[in-house]
Amino acid sequence: MKYQIDWFESEKITEGSELPITQLYCWIYTADNKIALVSKDNEKWQFPGGKPKENESEIETLERELNEEVSLSLNKLGITPKMFGYYIVTEAEDDGKLIKKYLQLRYFAKLDDNSANLVIAPNENRDEIGNDEVKYSKWFSVDEAKKLIPWLPESNELPSFMKLVS
Repeated sequence: MKYQIDWFESEKITEGSELPITQLYCWIYTADNKIALVSKDNEKWQFPGGKPKENESEIETLERELNEEVSLSLNKLGITPKMFGYYIVTEAEDDGKLIKKYLQLRYFAKLDDNSANLVIAPNENRDEIGNDEVKYSKWFSVDEAKKLIPWLPESNELPSFMKLVS
């Protein structure tokens, strides 16, 4: 199988709006320059977020996922995440035959508090607990995140995020 992954730095979907959204992730950034990451095994780390449920808006998905994975309610904090980019992912057979094409959205939320004052922890819904749930959530610097997420240093997503915080 082949994957083509194209990054679009944008506050809205400009290409591929007809495609299904399969993932939404949020870069939660604190006043002391930390970002929240989550893990299922304390080895592979990712940004908090997940799959939208049927009839759920993007913001509703993020609110639910962030509550489940880091126990934060951006709504209660008075923060609305803003999209800063998205991927169009194309999956194809080795011979080039299209399998599927979809969107993965990236959001950003800037918190006014330091990470030490914001305790984060998984808060998975009991009905959804299994082998696939987040078990760890921690604050990391961007440099630490680049070491924990193998694809991050070479991604086009990272420079787009850095523009938001510099």
